[in-house]
Amino acid sequence: MAQIKAGMNADAINGPLAQVIHAYETAYAHSKKQVYCAETLTEAFLYSGIASSNHQDSVVLSKPNWAMAYYLRGYAYVSMGDLVHAEASLKQALALSPFNSQFLSELGNVYEDEKNWSSALDKFQSADGAAEFAPPEQKITLRCHALRGQGYVLVELHKLDEAVQKYNACLSISPGDQRSIDELGYVRELQAKAER
Repeated sequence: MAQIKAGMNADAINGPLAQVIHAYETAYAHSKKQVYCAETLTEAFLYSGIASSNHQDSVVLSKPNWAMAYYLRGYAYVSMGDLVHAEASLKQALALSPFNSQFLSELGNVYEDEKNWSSALDKFQSADGAAEFAPPEQKITLRCHALRGQGYVLVELHKLDEAVQKYNACLSISPGDQRSIDELGYVRELQAKAER
């Protein structure tokens, strides 16, 4: 993460992230079980339940390091403008942690960059629901990220009233959320122009 923040995306991808991914891929390469990574107990129970209902043997790793490595690699690829590899890496993260709100929103961001509005909206909606399974201290931040993502897409689709609802939903749980306040102001301007 420090390398990515410092703009050393390729170093992060080819160095520590490659090492972590290689270690886990090697360890679980021959596993017949469906492997999941969970951040919370609720998420772990959810994955065990999914595997059970699909009649699959599963193992749920209690630390999301493997999935997080795919996520960070995807994030680094986004920073480099490589959306194809970003999407592939984020899908690998979601195969391990399908109800991780952060991963879902990041894939929504990739679809947003590709102007694939329906897929972006779908991922942000899923991210909003998945925030329920996140650690308690992260829930509001993750929900707001997902709601703002939906708002942005809805503006692009010229569904301004629906966009307003999403930004207001964020403000109802995080009253000082400056990005939602700013976006709402922008949407109000668009609505005013449309009424002229």
